[in-house]
Amino acid sequence: MPVLSNYKVLLSCASLCGLLLLGACSSVPRDIQPSENEPVTRTRSSNSVAQLLRRADSARGNNAAALLLQAAQLMYEQSQTTEADLLLASINMNGLDADTGADILLFRAEIAQEQDEPRQVLDLLQSSTIPALNSLDAAYQIRYHRLRAQA
Repeated sequence: MPVLSNYKVLLSCASLCGLLLLGACSSVPRDIQPSENEPVTRTRSSNSVAQLLRRADSARGNNAAALLLQAAQLMYEQSQTTEADLLLASINMNGLDADTGADILLFRAEIAQEQDEPRQVLDLLQSSTIPALNSLDAAYQIRYHRLRAQA
């Protein structure tokens, strides 16, 4: 019988320790939780834009263009629409692969559409600006035709 009672005590202690561990893991310490007044996300995004721009400075071709596109997308998310469009317009499109070039032009067209500039949308999406449209993925073609139709 003494072995059985020791087993029950041991089982009770193990259960209590397990519950305490679960409780400790499920809550974040109060000093680590961000306050409501801290702009945590905005700071991270601003740093990310700056980091992407620095990385793009040392990159070339498609890599640089992709980094600049990511930076422009973050700027756009931060309501820096004009700055995002200027950054996209500064990208040298010569020699870019078809997907990267299409991403840049379609994003610029979406920004122009949002700014109620249908003429700019049509100028950006001329067949000469996206010569390999038929070879692009269907998602690009749909975006292209939707933007042109809405302009």
